Amino acid sequence: METRIEECRVLGLFSINVLASGTIFLGEMVEPITGTDNPQSKLVTGIAFTGRPNALEYDYKVTTGGLSIKATGFSKQSKLQEKDMAETQLLLQHRWEDANGNVYAKRVATAWERFDKTADTWQNKHRLQIHYGDISSQSIFRPYMGLKNGEKAYYTRNSKGKMVPIQETGWADAAEEVTHIVLQFSSSNGGAYTGNTDSRFWIDNVKLVYNTK
Repeated sequence: METRIEECRVLGLFSINVLASGTIFLGEMVEPITGTDNPQSKLVTGIAFTGRPNALEYDYKVTTGGLSIKATGFSKQSKLQEKDMAETQLLLQHRWEDANGNVYAKRVATAWERFDKTADTWQNKHRLQIHYGDISSQSIFRPYMGLKNGEKAYYTRNSKGKMVPIQETGWADAAEEVTHIVLQFSSSNGGAYTGNTDSRFWIDNVKLVYNTK
């Protein structure tokens, strides 16, 4: 995966150059994409899943590109005083839909890490622990691991075929039933149109690890 400037044609009328991070995720992209507003609403994030793994294991190499830039295509590129980092995230959710098609979720488990140092050689069988229940008061918690709502909400397609935000209502009990998994690897961590064009992230041999006792 790599972060780079991409040409995007808006409404078939004119082209703009935007910064896009390389990303692999479970879900699907809603196409055709006709604009750059609210990019999360163009992604069906996560898939149905009922397992309860203990860790995520994978091999990786990473190149951190330095300070981030922001390039939305509609204004001049701006330099940010934030270091670009590759990112891995795994969320387990319990989702449900109400009669009006709104989709809600409780966060059952979280695994999240960012890479701020380059690793030129393959780091094999790297394991990321999955933490169940409310982690907001634990030492591992960072603000970016919090519940995703508002502008940060992920989206899905509801039973009516409409794209709607997944509203995370709270932290679930560790024993809560799992209905969906969100898994994503990205070469940059700053969100839409933010990153560094020298950033690279290689992954291979991805698997979920379960307690064998």
